[in-house]
Parts: sequence; C-alpha cells; structure tokens
Amino acid sequence: MNDHIKDIVNNIPDLAVVFNFDGEVVDVSQKVLHFYNQKNKNYFIGKNISDFVDSEQHKNLQENFEELKTGRYTVRHEYKLIKEDGSFFYGEFNTKILEGESFGEGYYITVIRDITQNKNLIDELNNSKQMFQLVLDNIPQHIFWKDIESKYLGCNKNFAKVAGVEEPENIVGKTDFNLAWKFEEAESFYDIENLVMESGVPEFHVIEPQLQVNGKEAWLDVNRIPLHDSEGKVIGLLGTYEDITERKIAEQKLKESEEKFRTITEQSFMGIIIIQDGDIKYTNEVLPSLMGYNLQEIRKWSSRDFFKTVHPEDLTIAMKRFQRMQTGRIGTQGANLYRIFTKSRKIRWIDINSKVIQYQGKNAMLVTLVDMTTKKEAERLIIEENERLLELHELRKDIINRVSHELRTPLTSIYGVSQLLLETPNDFTISDEIKSYLEMSHLSILRLKELVDNLLDASMLDTKKMTLRIKKINLNELLTSCIQELLYLIKSRDLAIDLDLSDNIYYNLDKNRITQAIINLLSNAIKNTPAGGKINLKLTESNNSIDVIVEDTGVGITDNEMKKLFQKFGKIERYGQNLDVDIEGAGLGLYVSKEIVELHGGKILVKSEGRNKGSTFIVRFFK
Repeated sequence: MNDHIKDIVNNIPDLAVVFNFDGEVVDVSQKVLHFYNQKNKNYFIGKNISDFVDSEQHKNLQENFEELKTGRYTVRHEYKLIKEDGSFFYGEFNTKILEGESFGEGYYITVIRDITQNKNLIDELNNSKQMFQLVLDNIPQHIFWKDIESKYLGCNKNFAKVAGVEEPENIVGKTDFNLAWKFEEAESFYDIENLVMESGVPEFHVIEPQLQVNGKEAWLDVNRIPLHDSEGKVIGLLGTYEDITERKIAEQKLKESEEKFRTITEQSFMGIIIIQDGDIKYTNEVLPSLMGYNLQEIRKWSSRDFFKTVHPEDLTIAMKRFQRMQTGRIGTQGANLYRIFTKSRKIRWIDINSKVIQYQGKNAMLVTLVDMTTKKEAERLIIEENERLLELHELRKDIINRVSHELRTPLTSIYGVSQLLLETPNDFTISDEIKSYLEMSHLSILRLKELVDNLLDASMLDTKKMTLRIKKINLNELLTSCIQELLYLIKSRDLAIDLDLSDNIYYNLDKNRITQAIINLLSNAIKNTPAGGKINLKLTESNNSIDVIVEDTGVGITDNEMKKLFQKFGKIERYGQNLDVDIEGAGLGLYVSKEIVELHGGKILVKSEGRNKGSTFIVRFFK
C-alpha cells in the first residue's frame, strides 16, 4: 500500500479501515486502535475484514462490497462487529473504492460509525409498541384515546369492532361523527368529553346508551380520563367502557315495590333520598341524623335546597353531575366524596352514590349518602403518623451513619494495636493472663469492627450511594490476604483452613469491597463451624466465569433458614441449640456481601444438604 493511502487513513478522526479486494486489512485509523484497546496496527493488518464481522453476516458483507465493483460510488450497510473479548457493537459501514493513480488498484476504504445505542433504542421501542398493542387487544374492555380536538389517536380491537372499522389503525384521525353512532349521540359524546378535558376532572363508571353497528342500543359503563403532558396540560382523553346491556335490561325489567323498598331503607345505615322532577319525594330516618335537620324540614326541600348544604369547593362538580343525570344520559353515577355542612355548620365527608330508577312509573334518582367523616379523619391521622414514622426512619438512618462513622476510626486503630500486640515476637514476654485479655479484646474489636463496616455499607446500599473503584486485581493475592486477616480468628476457633488456588487469575473489581464480601463469607463459615472442623477456600476459572468457593464442615443450612439467609438483619437464631457455634452477629454480613457481588455483575450461590452437613458459598464473577 502506498504512502498516499497511509496519509489519508492517519488523518481520519473516525473508525476507518482500508482493505484490498480480497478483504485483507492493510491499514486502520488511530481511532480504531483506541476503540479496540490495541496499541499496534499489526493486530489488524493481514487479517480479513470478515474476521471482525459476525459470521452470520459474512455472505452479506461480500455481496455488499461486490456492489461497489458494479459502479456504485459508495455503499452503506449495518453490521454486527465482534471484539477480541467477545463483546460486540453495531456499526454502520460507509464504503467506497479508492480510485485514481495515486491510490493504486484494488483497495476499499470504509468509515465505521457506532450505532449500537440507536439500534438498541429502536429494538426496545418496537418491542414496547408490540407489547402495548398486544395487551390492549387482549383486554375484554373497549379502549380508545383521543387528542384535544376529540380526534381518535388509537383504540383496541374490541372498540374498533363496535365502531365499524376493520382494524384499530383505521380509526386514527376520525371523530365520532365519522363512525357508526347517530348524530345526536356523537354530539353528546363530543360535549361530555370536552367537559372532562376542560375541567381536568376524570369520570368513572358513568352509564350511557350507545347505538351499535348492528342497529341495537347498548348500555355502557364508561370511564373518561383526561391525559396530561409533562407540564400538567390536558392534551387529550383516554376512554374505557364495558358493555353492561344485560345488566341494564335486567334492571329496567324490575318492578317497583315501594313497601319493600321502605322496609329495607329504614333499616339501612345509609341516608337515602329519592329525587323526582327536582323535588325530594322520599328520605329515610337516617338522613336527618346525618345532616342535623329534622325529617319534616328535609321533606320540604327541593334538590336546590339540598345543594345549599354542599361545600362551595365541591358544589360545581356536584351540580354538573346532577344535571347530566336529569337529562337521562346517565343511568348510574359512581361513588363520589363530597363535603356538606350540617345544620350546625359542622363539615361532614359524605360518600354519595346515585342511580336512575323507576318510581311511581316515572324516572327518578335514588341517592344514597354514607358518612365517611370518621374514615377521612382516620386517613388523615394515618398519613400524619406515616410522615412521622418516615421522619423517625430517616433520623434512625442518620444516627446509625453518624455513630458508625465516629466509631470506625478509633476501632480501626484499636484493632491494629491489638493485632500487633498479639503478633509480638517471642522475646517480648506477655503473661498468659494478659494475653488472654488481649485475645478476648481482639475478638470483640474484630466483631465490632465488622458490625460497624456492615452497618455503614448497608446504609450506603439502601441509599444507592455505594460506588465502586474498579481495577484489575490479582484474585490469588486478594484471597490470601483475606485468610491472613482472619487467621487469628480461625486459630481461636480451633479450625483447619485449606487454601486451593490455581494460577494467578485477574479480574476487574473493587478490591476493598470484594475483600469485605469474602471476609464476611469466611467469617460466616468460621462462626458456624464447630471446633475441629475445616474450611476450604478455592479459586477456579472456566470459559465463562470465575468462582470463589467457601466450603465448611459446619452446622449447615436448613430449607427454612435458606429463605432468610440474605435478608437484611436476617440473622438465623441458633441460641440454645447446642451447635457449638458463634451466635453473635447482627445479620448484615451476608446481605452486604450479596449486594456488593451483584454490583459487580456477579452472584452468590448457596448449597447445603441440611443440618450438620456443612455448606458451600460460591461467589461467581462472569467474564
């Protein structure tokens, strides 16, 4: 390859590759070296361009480059490119033939753009859309959504069928005036939906008639919900409904039995009113006690007098719904909470349900009122109590953090001094009594240091504040240092330790965090293995993973204990079971270890055949 081509490649700031017509790479840009983490172009030169492309695309690669020989000025295609470590990315190739005397003959140059992120986003978007439509089409209800001008933006198949369109996508851009409904119905839908969008208040379980494609009238249980953008502005409406025609027909066929009705209502805990032609025709005995008026006063009221008791902030929506009920467009009005004033001007929360019924041969409204004041007050108290509990919870975490931080520094110093004293040379004489005190002190400090470290780390894990400082670490050296730190504890428990390490194995991880996780697992094995037992620490490597294995001949783990093994503060109580184990601990070590390993993309596996059959913990890192 001549110097002219080399000059071009070296001055290209992008991923650029030059190769001959046989596919053999002759030069690459500096950006390629950095991208593949290579220091020398020799890694690429002489290899075939197909060596870097997924094998399933080799045929397409050859065909696409042949296009250039037919006279195409440039060819643009996407390929899946494989790196040395097995990872891959998607690249867009822009390839052309180098032509002219200064270039010689028989060379391609391709500039590669990394489009992995775009590719993943497109795949996720397509999958999301398909899943969304699949869910909609399998919901038994009828669903639609519109823009602010009441034009349809979409629907599911059930709604498309009753609206008279073949597929959901065919409804986009249409209005109710373009569908199977009567003009009066379409006009009514338009007015109702505009009211919801203008008020921003959703309607739930509103019962309405609707003319179907087959010419029959159906009754629907309708929900209309305003859609808001990120700034809270109403931009459209979501509608859902369920066909309740059979239920409605059954209701309409029921004959009124006033005496039976009165018997039932007088025994009810609810206040009950029947309103017809704007006048109150009936009230039960509960209503006066609910509102503070006597029965004679209430029975003289009109519906207008009743609305005078409604709180001003709730009055507008209450009157609008009442007026719509009077028009006969709604057969049933769902439950709504309103505030009313009693005669003594005391505020009560009332749950009001209303329904169109036949009363003495004419339409009327049956209204039921349930006093929800006590419940609302209880809800308020619960909310306040929850807020106080949250404050206490945050205070507790803050205290734990502060105390733990304050304890960590002096504990580390004391721990170091006690360890130094215990490891003094033979010519420095310490009496057996003092040595026993030192040993007791050292073990207590070790346990307290472990508790403080785990408390701090558990707090950081809860608040997502734990960060990792990843470097390539020699795992053999790391495991050896873990054993050294716990050697005194192992000897004090009269345990044997077997360290089985293969050749030096390196892995990218946070040394301090993984050291802590391994020490927690080893400490757990030491505590739960009776005197005279054995602990094995192994390091193995396979094509796909690296395993750190901690085996012990201890008391083992039962099925019930396995369920709470990695829970925070999930300490397994073994006091009084004569198992000869160390029962101290807060139940944080295994939880912290699991979270740390998972932050590294790994996982912890546990095996045990049950009580007194030992246990095996495997820390697995994936390549």
